[in-house]
Amino acid sequence: MQAPHLPIPMLAPSAAVPVANQNDSTLAAVQSAFEIFERQSRQLEKAYRSLEADLASSNKTLQERNSELTITNQALRQVSSRLESVVESLTDGLLVVGQGGRIERCNSAACRMLQVNRPEIEDACFPHIVQAPESESHLERVLQGGTPLLDHPWTTSHGQGETRRILLSLAPVTAPDGKILGAICNLRDVTEFRRMEKRLQSQERLAALGEMAASVAHEIRNPLGTIEGFARLLRRDLETMPGPLRLAERIVEGAQNLNYVITNLMTYARPMRLQISQASVAAVFESCRETLVDRATRTHVCIIIEPPEPDIQFRGDYRQITQALLNLGINAIEACTASGTVHISATDSHNTVTLHVRDNGCGMDALHASKVFDPFFTSKEGGTGLGLSLTRKIIDIHGGEINITSEPGKGSLFSVELPKTGVEA
Repeated sequence: MQAPHLPIPMLAPSAAVPVANQNDSTLAAVQSAFEIFERQSRQLEKAYRSLEADLASSNKTLQERNSELTITNQALRQVSSRLESVVESLTDGLLVVGQGGRIERCNSAACRMLQVNRPEIEDACFPHIVQAPESESHLERVLQGGTPLLDHPWTTSHGQGETRRILLSLAPVTAPDGKILGAICNLRDVTEFRRMEKRLQSQERLAALGEMAASVAHEIRNPLGTIEGFARLLRRDLETMPGPLRLAERIVEGAQNLNYVITNLMTYARPMRLQISQASVAAVFESCRETLVDRATRTHVCIIIEPPEPDIQFRGDYRQITQALLNLGINAIEACTASGTVHISATDSHNTVTLHVRDNGCGMDALHASKVFDPFFTSKEGGTGLGLSLTRKIIDIHGGEINITSEPGKGSLFSVELPKTGVEA
């Protein structure tokens, strides 16, 4: 039996139209959304490209600025390094002081002059480092806008009795607007200049003395020779008369002493001609030994002559240096009382040879010591005051230095520095 055929229902045309319209509307909406999305995407892409271009431009500008800054920094470092080198190369000492009175910077020359290490100077109080008279008040005045300090003399003393003469200057450091930021201190070592100045003054005195000696010597020596000659004849005729004979002997002795003074004066005033050679300090000491030991023995003074190393040598006039050492040794012996001690030694350095003559005699004060090399200055009875002056002249003409350290009641030390290279004859 066949199944019955059921009729298939058909949609009415009026029911299909609403579904189609709905699909078209949805499709239009989706299409519109895609269009909006695409338009927004293009705008975003355009904005991104613009941002990317701006970023690239900014990066390029930044790189250019960084390159310029790098070049500027390198230039600034070069300038700073050059300025640092200039400051370090200065022979004058330099101290930069802040408003609080503390030292902010210093150079190597300042460390050498002050004999203080850099870490101990920087951030230290100015008056603690620069211990010149009234240094604190001078700094306060400058920091407050007062008159700068110019070439204020200051004498410093360091180890082993070394004395340096320094000129101290202080000036304010000001900003473009006139505000005082601190002060700068300049230290100039004029020790060698002062020594040269004193040597020049000594040479000027020597020249004046030479002119005087040349004119006076002939005027004195001729009648002096006549007096001594007649006194000797008179002494011969008075041999049987003890009283008058003693008077005649005194005349002869006085004439001889005066002739000795004139001879020393002429020697001091006359230009020296050096016989330059390579000389051994040991040979100089040995040449002086016998004379000094004999003189010390007669006055009951103990003398110690320490033999120098055989290789310690100098270039100069052997006889003149021997005479200078003899003068210093005799002067030291005469400064001692019985049982006193004189010690003579030598030391060697890279460029110089130093002779030391030390005694524990009467010593002298600073005023006396400053005049001890002046012609005719003496504190010894019967002394001429020319022995040490002649010694000073010998050392000066060799390009050396002679210094004295003395204390009343404790003795004196004479130090003679001779350059190993010597001078031209």
